[in-house]
Amino acid sequence: MKKLKLISLMLVCLAAVSVTFTSCNDDDDNVRTLTPEERAAAFNQVRGTHSGYLYYNKVDASTSKTSLDSVAISWTIASDSVMTIKDFPISVIGKYVSDTAVSKAFSQLPPQDMKCYIGFTNVSPVAFLINPVTPQVQLTYGGATHKVMVPFYVNTAYSYGQINSQNKLRLQIIAGGIFADGTQTEWLTSAVPFVLLGK
Repeated sequence: MKKLKLISLMLVCLAAVSVTFTSCNDDDDNVRTLTPEERAAAFNQVRGTHSGYLYYNKVDASTSKTSLDSVAISWTIASDSVMTIKDFPISVIGKYVSDTAVSKAFSQLPPQDMKCYIGFTNVSPVAFLINPVTPQVQLTYGGATHKVMVPFYVNTAYSYGQINSQNKLRLQIIAGGIFADGTQTEWLTSAVPFVLLGK
């Protein structure tokens, strides 16, 4: 059943990407790939270290209501294919975990750098897909230590970076699930989006 849910999630993501790219195609049904010169031009517009804020929905445990919360963050785009989010607050994932012991274990995690592969899709305005490398942590709960992974959406139009209309760099990444010791859990009841907005 859990594998079926994962496969269904992947198919939905694939369908969303297909619709997104199909709607952008011209009449000859050719998807245009950026030339090396265009990739270099796009990269040069966003290269370097950026600072800003990471925004996420904060859930009030007593009322189940959400409000927007933020934390200062920075990220570096070092090449036309790699970006690193510095000190990503992986502990925030615990706020969305349904299991109390696991949620508490997440809340004690220190921030960690998150490597992401990127692929430029547009030059003006700059746009690129973001594929986070799955964060892995050791969590202690239930009297034992477990290897836990938090995969984020990859190769989807919902995980992206772009220069917005205010000429600020905006990123979005989405946590899609949690695996413990190689098995998918049901701790996340829905996907968790994070938005990073440059100053």
